Order: sequence, then C-alpha cells, then structure tokens
Amino acid sequence: MKKVAFHTFGCRTNQEETGAFMASFRDKGYTVVQDPADADILVVNTCSVTGQTESKVKRYIKSMGAKYEHLELVLTGCLAQQVPQELNAIKGVKLVIGNEKKKDLPDLVVGNGGGIFVEEITAESAVATPDVIESPLESNRTRFSVKLQEGCNHVCSYCIVPALRGPSRSVPLDEVVDTAKRAADAGYREIVLTGTHIGQFRDGSLRFIDLIQAILDADPRYRIRLSSMNSVDCTDELFELMVKEPRICRHLHVSAQALSVDMLTIMKRAPHGMERLLPRLTHYRKLMPELTIGGDFIVGMPGETEQIFRETADRLELFGFSYGHVFKYSPRPGTTAAEQPDQIPESVKESRSKILRDKLEQFHEQFVQSLIGYEMDIITEKEGSFTGISGNYLRFADESLKASKNRVVTCKIEGWDYGSKSVKFSMVEP
Repeated sequence: MKKVAFHTFGCRTNQEETGAFMASFRDKGYTVVQDPADADILVVNTCSVTGQTESKVKRYIKSMGAKYEHLELVLTGCLAQQVPQELNAIKGVKLVIGNEKKKDLPDLVVGNGGGIFVEEITAESAVATPDVIESPLESNRTRFSVKLQEGCNHVCSYCIVPALRGPSRSVPLDEVVDTAKRAADAGYREIVLTGTHIGQFRDGSLRFIDLIQAILDADPRYRIRLSSMNSVDCTDELFELMVKEPRICRHLHVSAQALSVDMLTIMKRAPHGMERLLPRLTHYRKLMPELTIGGDFIVGMPGETEQIFRETADRLELFGFSYGHVFKYSPRPGTTAAEQPDQIPESVKESRSKILRDKLEQFHEQFVQSLIGYEMDIITEKEGSFTGISGNYLRFADESLKASKNRVVTCKIEGWDYGSKSVKFSMVEP
C-alpha cells in the first residue's frame, strides 16, 4: 500500500484538518510517514494569509517537486482555493483541491487520476467533519479538535480569509455534539472547539453558548477548551458559564490584534470590542484568578503611529494578557490595507514586535508566580518524558519524570524556572 506524508502551513484550523486527513488515510490502508523522501504522496495543506506566506508555500512545493521526482503532490487549503491553475502547473503536482472540496480529499486521492477540484464557496457549502476518529494512543495528539464552524462574515482590512474560506457556515448542533461524544468514546479527555470564527456559530435560534452547554451535558468524560475568540463574543453569558462549569478550561484566547480604538478602526474591526471586554476581564479574573488570557496582535499595520502602537503595548498588563502571538503586518494583495500609502518600514515592525514579545514574556512569568500552590490537571501528551498542558494552557514538562500517554496527572505549581523559562512543579498524583 502507498505511503503518504503531510506538510501543513498556517492556522490551527489547517493543523487540525491535517490530523483528520491522516486518520482517513490510515483507515483506507495507507501508511503515514514523516519524511517526504519515504512517501509516494505528499499532501500540502496551504495557506494564503499574507503575500510572504504565499511565497513560502510556493517555494516549498517547487522544491519538493524538483527534489523528489517520484512524489505525487496533492495541494489543498487557501492557496489552492485562490490560484489553482498556477499551482497545478508546478512540477510534480497531481491534484489541487480547494477548501470547498477539502472534505473529499482522501477519496479524491484514492479514486482520481489528477486534476483541479475547486468550487466557489457559498453560504450553502458544507463544513467537513471527521468520519474517522483515531484514539489518542494511535494518533499524534491527545486533544481532539471539533470543528463547529467555517468562514467569516467580517471583512477586516488586512484579511483575505473571507474570500478563501467563504461566509460563516455552522455544523448542526447535534452533529457537533455527536463528534464530541465519539471523541470521548475514542479516549480523548479534552475537546477543543475550533473554527474560523467560533463565536459566529448558529443553528437556527441556537447560539455558541447553547452549543457549549449541549456539549457539556452530552458527556462527563472530557473538559472543553475554547479556541480563539473575538472580543465581541466574550459575553457575560460566556464568563458566567465558565465560572459555573469547571470543565470549561480556564483559558481565553482573544483575537485582539490591537488595544487601540484608533488602530482597530483602521483595521475595520469592532473598534470598541476590546473596551467593552475590559471590565468583564477585570471582574471575572477575580472569580477565576487562574484564568489565562492570551491574544493575537498585529504590529506595523499601515497607519500605526508610535502613539497608537504604544497604546497597545502599555495596555497589555491592564487587560491581563499573559501570553500572545505577535505578527508583523505583511501586505496581502486583494485587501484594502495593502493599497494604503502609509506602509511601515520593516525595521520598525521588528522593533515593535520585540517590545510586545518581551512584555508578554515578562507577564507570563509574573502570572505563573501568582499561581504558586495551585493544583492543575495535566493530560500527558506522549510516552516517556513528562509533558502536557494544563486546563489554563500552561505547559508542564520535565524530562526526569516518566509518564504514559493520555493520562490525567495532578501537578502543583512550585514557581517559575528562569533558566529554562518553564513552570516548576511537583506531581500530586504520579
């Protein structure tokens, strides 16, 4: 039977989709390998979030086609949706499969000789859900991501995602709940709710908050983690449910992008969303002091003055961020921001990026120190040396400790190791 390898660019959604592809190929009898040199087929899940990312993806595809003449390249994802003809012309490419047809990828590889399978994405386009769920011991993960939504109805000035993933569409609530239960049956102890914009979930009159409650009610065996949230979706209702339900991970990742009303206005995001979230964070952090707040931030957008940037940098601590992903703005052709005249020099972007990262690292250390004495349940990620993530998204790792994969181990926070920049802890339940 043929061997298949995978390479994934871009967002967490792409990463999780690739995991589902792996399970489907194994179910069809394929052998999944790590090294493309050992494979007959290489599936590349592409990304098109910035012009730089596009160039990186194309270089990789061309290098694989040139280096391994035996390899059949199968391309999917956002870049495949955007420029299928261009990618199909690259040496070694057999199939180009757009986002709308991505759900059929394993079947198309098995049963088709090649070609382009790209269709327009509409509000009626289906959202792929996994047919095969491997157990944590068989797969490469111990947290199972349940996709509940795809696409986005917002049009931020820097973002091409709505054009490539389509408008927001939701998986029916009953189907999401069924997937979560099947994941629990397979042995998963943590369910991650994922999508392009999960707060836009709708099933008739049912909203995101209704879905969370339904998943909680369906099965007691897992905890629930929320993936990235927009500020406008972090409602009092959501926080109240988190306070009431300890099975919802004490972890909130906010797609903030900036903490300046002026910058958010330039970005064409909800300009007062973060301002309205601030008093909620202040209030509910008192009820959940172990709540980790992370965020995404873009620096160097056109129109970002030093004063506007400083507003974001100076307010990180006020909002309680203890970690974040900082991205340097890169113009994306087809977006309004790319056409603006006041582009920021790369050196300025680099400097501002470092300022945010240094601050977030400092706040992360302070946050861990504030939790000394807290006990956390860790789901171990592998056989061998101890490593895993707590409900509030702190990484626990110690090579001197041994663990079996997918076990729940209670650990006590002892402090912060400034040398290794990691949590110091002891096992409460070995």
